Amino acid sequence: MRQYLIDLKRGIVNLRFPTAVLLCAAIYWLGSLPEIGADNVLYILDASVLFGSFGHLFPVVAVFPFGASFLEELHSGNLRLVLQRIDANRYLGRRFLVTGVVGGLATALGMLVFLGVLLPVTHPLASLEYAEAVYPYADALVQQKQWFAYFGLYALLQWASGFMWAGIGLMFSAITGKMQLVYLATVLFMEVLCRGLFAVGKDHIVNYATGCLDVETIGQLLFESLSVFAILSLISFLIFMVLGKRRLRYA
Repeated sequence: MRQYLIDLKRGIVNLRFPTAVLLCAAIYWLGSLPEIGADNVLYILDASVLFGSFGHLFPVVAVFPFGASFLEELHSGNLRLVLQRIDANRYLGRRFLVTGVVGGLATALGMLVFLGVLLPVTHPLASLEYAEAVYPYADALVQQKQWFAYFGLYALLQWASGFMWAGIGLMFSAITGKMQLVYLATVLFMEVLCRGLFAVGKDHIVNYATGCLDVETIGQLLFESLSVFAILSLISFLIFMVLGKRRLRYA
């Protein structure tokens, strides 16, 4: 546990993490600019990522803080010392978990920074006083003014999405061995994934991350979104473990 916390601190206490948070906030902000003049905060939040292409940068946000850590340690030669104290499976599993947690925090905090800092500046008319639910599952939360629960649910979905994308980025780092290709591969994978989801009648992957699903209950929302994120995270974890061990053998 102590080593997990040390790695988590490494992932958060570095310049890349706040940069990723600000990048995520900027993605929301740029997407929200066409909605200047709107007063429904919830609509602005959804529209900022649904009606533009900026949402395709979410994978970059998630991978950026700690996604390069495996390759950096691999190329530095420090892994030989690390692997004298811990076996490869535990090291790779810990690296995947920490990378996912940090990536998820970057996307969730970026959304909150947008809401708390950037939105009031560029959308002075926006207020929770005029907020109306955009999707059926949110009706009760909005009517009862349960904003902590509403935005907490949104942040949870963004965190789970960021965890998934960070894990996918880590998988591609083990596949390619070059960090320059990881960002490109992750973004391209998002495009392929979205086409595959569309082909089977599912929503865009960004919809799952932002709660933009036309479902009746929060339970349905969580099941549909988290199941997609969990399946893809598990697949990327298994591939990373196999290819990561292969790279460690030749380190």
